Amino acid sequence: MFNIVRFHFLQEKPILSNGIIATLVVITVLLFNLLFKFDGNITGFFRIGSEFPLSPYLNPETTFVYPNEVGHDGQQFLTIALDPTLLNPDTINALDAPNYRYRRILYPLLGYVFGLGQSPLIPWAMVLLNGTLIVLLVLVISLTLKAYNHSPPHGLWVLSIPSIWMAFILSTADLLSSFLLVLAVYFYRKGSPILTGISIAYLCLTRENLLIIWLAFVLCSIWERRWLQLLHLGWSWLPIALWSFAISRRSDLPTSSVLEQVFTYPLGGVFSKISLLFTQEIVAKTAFEWYNFFLLMLVFGATFWFCFRQLKLNKIVLICTAILTGLLLISNIKILGYYLDYLRVYMPAYFLLLLTLESHRVKTGLFAGASLSSLAFLVLHN
Repeated sequence: MFNIVRFHFLQEKPILSNGIIATLVVITVLLFNLLFKFDGNITGFFRIGSEFPLSPYLNPETTFVYPNEVGHDGQQFLTIALDPTLLNPDTINALDAPNYRYRRILYPLLGYVFGLGQSPLIPWAMVLLNGTLIVLLVLVISLTLKAYNHSPPHGLWVLSIPSIWMAFILSTADLLSSFLLVLAVYFYRKGSPILTGISIAYLCLTRENLLIIWLAFVLCSIWERRWLQLLHLGWSWLPIALWSFAISRRSDLPTSSVLEQVFTYPLGGVFSKISLLFTQEIVAKTAFEWYNFFLLMLVFGATFWFCFRQLKLNKIVLICTAILTGLLLISNIKILGYYLDYLRVYMPAYFLLLLTLESHRVKTGLFAGASLSSLAFLVLHN
């Protein structure tokens, strides 16, 4: 009996080790930024700018504000988390696109719940939630690799992805959406249609435009004749549909034409990005843009390659990658112009590469290259 328990522990040890290592790395990054970059002020993680109204639930004297900046998405998520019903008109005025931002309710809502509805605790809850999600991503990827007889330690490659640290430092919802996508693929492969449907439902409440991922699961279910899965996907889009309908009934939330701002004709944004890179002066920032943009292109290409090498195992990954590629091809320069934007939006590409379930030196090289970008961002970004 003792030998059986000991064998089971040894089997799980790599996964537990990955979780411990990931936790230590996250704590180190959190403390480094909190103490040395944000002067101990947790609101520094939300990149709050001075050019937009501050949430009425934040004290200007105790809030870390970047002067002469518009701010970043984390500021918008925090504003909603502090007033998730948006009943205060000043909260609505503090949002750049209330109707659009409010659709992405899950991350700020979790911040409100875990922060016990208390304004001083909510920023801490959101930052710690994102840190926990990084660890959970490492664990789920490690479990997936182990389930298909691959090396669980490769789950630590998650920590090399630059966009996970960007989302962590900026407190955006991209880590939650990536985790739910990885979870959906995990449950789909395990043949758990209800849990797959629940993961997709929560995914769409995190980022409503990820209904395209719902479409990927529908197409793959038809391809593989998983009719029960298709049945459960039939209701998984309802939460975001009902939530969007409820938002549309609120006359106090101004609408915005976000889709017109971020999409263009096929390859228009990609060509603009390449043209911009060639015309800019070669400095450290330009080199960093070059590096990350073309590394992302290589990640997309490698994912397709690995999918076709083992198509039977990777159908869901292939369709998700194809749809994500389609989205990339019609993205305009507003998304592709700056690494903080396109690396976060297309963060799932890195996770889909990890989920192709094949150990190969090409994959090792790509994640080694990604780790250089992560280190540069963590050390130099301010």
